[in-house]
Amino acid sequence: MLKGYKCTCLMLDCGQKHSKEILSSVKITKSVKTEYSIIKINLPWFGDSLTSKNKKIPVHKHLPKTIPSTYAPRRNINFLSYALS
Repeated sequence: MLKGYKCTCLMLDCGQKHSKEILSSVKITKSVKTEYSIIKINLPWFGDSLTSKNKKIPVHKHLPKTIPSTYAPRRNINFLSYALS
């Protein structure tokens, strides 16, 4: 409890291929003894390599000159909107 507030962590599972982000988040919340919730969401992202089973995640040695296939438009603002809702 911090200054009278109880902290709870929210994790959004948007169907990404690997679960590393979710597993790391759970590990961190457990280490600080904080409650958490994992919510499965479906966002209309088409063609990105993070969620598409037909595309491989690219490995870039340098910053690409075009938008990478891992880019999901407005991902963070969508996550914030879910959290605030």
